[in-house]
Parts: sequence; structure tokens; C-alpha cells
Amino acid sequence: MEEETEKKKRNFTIILGLITVVIYVGIFFIVDSSEKETNKKNAKPVTNYSEFYTVSSCANLYINALASKNTKTLLNLLTDSYKKKNFITESNVVDSLPIIAGGSEFSAHGMYYEKSKKEVYKYYVRGYLEVGGLDMNERSRVETYLIVYLDKENNLYSIEPYDGLEFKEGTFA
Repeated sequence: MEEETEKKKRNFTIILGLITVVIYVGIFFIVDSSEKETNKKNAKPVTNYSEFYTVSSCANLYINALASKNTKTLLNLLTDSYKKKNFITESNVVDSLPIIAGGSEFSAHGMYYEKSKKEVYKYYVRGYLEVGGLDMNERSRVETYLIVYLDKENNLYSIEPYDGLEFKEGTFA
């Protein structure tokens, strides 16, 4: 009789544990998918050609500074938060950023934006960096992702390299 009671208690404990695990996993997936939905709702594709060109030009200036290893320009273009987070100083800025040898032509192929602060917009940019020699047959394209912050009121911008997670996960269409 005691063995049967012990078996029932053990089975009940196992079933209760499994139900708890299933509930936690379900909650995790619901929260994770709702965060992705939030990102989808906030970011909108850039459809204005002038705006797209402006942000693209900002990205090109950053790529040119990176290719020429212009330390002062890079420090001015990077966001303060990116510099603090990655401990970037004048002496290590070139080593801290992903430099693609021979890459100097950047062309944006996807861009989304969201309002970050009053008159400051955050642009998620996906583009290709042309890498290689002068011969077009030797050149290749490297997918590159940037975040450009554009302050429309003061006509200022800053840039952060980023991993392109939103584009890769399909958060952006």
C-alpha cells in the first residue's frame, strides 16, 4: 500500500514538473514573439527617395572614413553610446571597427526607420559594400548593416555598425 502511495506521489510530482516546464516555455515564446511584433509595428520602410539618399550618403561618408582609417572623423561619426559600450578611444577606434579591405563603395538596398526622440530618427540600413580590385570580375559584395541616427532639427547624424539582426530574423520585410 505504501509503495503505491509513493508511486502516485512520484508520478504526480513528475507530471506537475512537466506541466510547469511547458508553461514556462510557452510564456517565453509568447513574450519573445510579442517583442518581435513590437519592432515590426514601430519600424517603417523608407519610401521617400530624398530621405533614402540622405541617409545613404551618411553611410557612405562613414564607409569612406573607415576605408581611409580617418580616426578623427570616425570618432565624430560614431554614437557616444557605441563608443562607451565598446570602449572606443582615438587610439583604438580603427582596430575596434570592422574594416573590410578594399571596400569603398557602399550602396543601401533596404532601409527602415523609427522615431527615436523628438526630431531624431533611427534608420536601420542594409546595404552592400563593393570589395576587391579595379577589375569588376574580381570584385565581390559584402552585406553590411548600419544604424544611422538623424537629427532633423539640428541637421546632425551619427552612426553605429550593427549585426543586422532585424533584417536576418525577418523583423523587417
